[in-house]
Amino acid sequence: AFVIIWALAAAWMLRDLRQQMMFSLDQRLVASARMVAGLIDQLPQPLTAKGGEAHFSADQFSVPDGMACQVSSLRGEILASNHKHDGAMDDERSGFRDQTIDDALWRTFTYKHGDVRITTADRHMEREALNQSILLAASAPVLMALLGSLGLLWIGLGKGLEPLNRMRDALRRRR
Repeated sequence: AFVIIWALAAAWMLRDLRQQMMFSLDQRLVASARMVAGLIDQLPQPLTAKGGEAHFSADQFSVPDGMACQVSSLRGEILASNHKHDGAMDDERSGFRDQTIDDALWRTFTYKHGDVRITTADRHMEREALNQSILLAASAPVLMALLGSLGLLWIGLGKGLEPLNRMRDALRRRR
């Protein structure tokens, strides 16, 4: 019963930790899209596609490593991008979406700002790798606490039953 209670508590905690982490990663996508919108507002002239696609590095966009960002017009014209993917990130709908881009699953967030659409994205593979490392780091202390508690329980029961063991031994010595 003790192990089952610990296992249920640990599973509940780890599930909640995963949900909070995924929410935080989604909020990072939102913050990045809004940051790019702020950078666009600071440009002296409106963005326009100059002879096709304009590709910028993540450093120029100030987008964190491992993320992709695309700025497009409301007509679907890619104005700037830090990831070559043939416009697959473009989405008419605002908000979150899971989609496959270049044979990889991505979590995207699209934000309409003025006359542009900003889409930021994370690879699911990277999100899951981060999730696994955090869950492993969080489960190690839980496992150690469980094993420590079981050891203390074993010792405590042994000490608590010691008087009964002495009585049993004394009764065995009698005829």
